[in-house]
Amino acid sequence: MRLVSLNIQSGAQSPRFLKYIRRQKKTADIFCFQEVFDSTASQRIKGEGYTNIFSQLKNELKGFVPHFYPVSNTAGEYFKLKSKVVLGLAIFAKKGIAVGRHFGRHVCGQVNAAVDFEIGKESNGVQCLEILGDGGGFWLMNFHGQSRPGDKLDTPKRIKQSKILSGILKKISGPKILCGDCNLMPKTQSIKIIERTGMVNLISKYKIKNTRNSVSWERYNNRQHFADFTFVTPDIKVKNFKVPYTLASDHLPMVMGFKIERLKD
Repeated sequence: MRLVSLNIQSGAQSPRFLKYIRRQKKTADIFCFQEVFDSTASQRIKGEGYTNIFSQLKNELKGFVPHFYPVSNTAGEYFKLKSKVVLGLAIFAKKGIAVGRHFGRHVCGQVNAAVDFEIGKESNGVQCLEILGDGGGFWLMNFHGQSRPGDKLDTPKRIKQSKILSGILKKISGPKILCGDCNLMPKTQSIKIIERTGMVNLISKYKIKNTRNSVSWERYNNRQHFADFTFVTPDIKVKNFKVPYTLASDHLPMVMGFKIERLKD
């Protein structure tokens, strides 16, 4: 299988973003997206993306089945929009891939709580989708962590969200993939908490130097190089893992080829 994970910045870099998706859908089996807006209204948010980017993705990815988990129902209020805008996580699985249970958990805030991203008042969560297969499947976990403070270093809230993630990982048995925008630097305790569950950190293993790009550096006036991570259990056999440079978003995509390593009786 081939998995693409990307914080899409709500499609703010379109048309480059949509061009990237059109290329990737030719070979991808599953997409994991963070920062996905969903709304019946079509509007460009200044400095952000499109309120209906989830609908745009469904139109572009007609060969895939969409799964959406809302993390905030109040994004429209924060951006002072008249229409309701939901911020969430989205997984698109190619048609023909059998799926089982689908659920999400908040690691910070609540879905209906007011948000103020500038002061770090956020609602964040993890989306979990069970992928079925002959002889057993795996769990895919799509995560978006707290974006503030912008230094991506440890805070009590970030430590807490990693502990919540750790608890979920321990409760779900079998092969697992956790990917997304953790909004963390590599050497934080928050990352180590996840690693201590037995998950393999592919950013570290493959010596990835960067998951951000010039869109991010110009926007935030910094040269911060990390935010995104992919973790796998040892029974996920990774064939290749890359973080190619692109300007399709203010994050770089994480692209992984893999299969399930079946344990012998």
